[in-house]
Amino acid sequence: MAAARRRANGAAGSRSGNVLNLTGQWQLNKEKSSSMYPHMKAMGCDEIAALASEKLEIILNIVQTDTAITVWQKSQLGITKRMLRLQGETIENSEHGDRRINTNLSLTEMIVDTKFKQGRLVDHRTAKRETDGSLVLCTQLTLTMKDHPEPIKTMRYFVKVGDPDPTVVSIHNQAVASGVFLPATTISASTIRNEAKLAAQAATADEENGGKPPRVPT
Repeated sequence: MAAARRRANGAAGSRSGNVLNLTGQWQLNKEKSSSMYPHMKAMGCDEIAALASEKLEIILNIVQTDTAITVWQKSQLGITKRMLRLQGETIENSEHGDRRINTNLSLTEMIVDTKFKQGRLVDHRTAKRETDGSLVLCTQLTLTMKDHPEPIKTMRYFVKVGDPDPTVVSIHNQAVASGVFLPATTISASTIRNEAKLAAQAATADEENGGKPPRVPT
């Protein structure tokens, strides 16, 4: 297990085995990334949920081995989890219908092609070294919905900040060894909307109180 963890951690952004390996922990660069608002609206999210997506601080923990890739996305809303086969098709079950995912790898890119009932999402991933030495994960999301045939493209940039969480590495390796892939978990639009409302209410209360915490009766 320790050897497997070292192999996963040491491969971050590398091109070992003739394919791009994105193992690592990555932090969203919000200033450089495109707005997710058009993407979220096209997916059917309401105004509050779509606007809330703009405020998320996102960390990705990615573990990639020969046959699979695991991605845990952490934000203020919690953690979403996804594990995909790198050889063959992955089917994710959802209350809105199954999603069929195919992942294609090359020396310089990874393409995750997800087809679902309402449309298709193609996630094109590459990694590049900046002049300051930092490693950046570049993801181009191309969303095509049946009721919105014009593709919506969104660029997202994540800076490598370290190795993936050891817990994610361990769970990934156990799943690969057992041959039983973990089901995907997502955060619903209602959860995003409710959290956005709570944040807005807290901000309003703070402004009304002059930026000071409310007084507690004694």
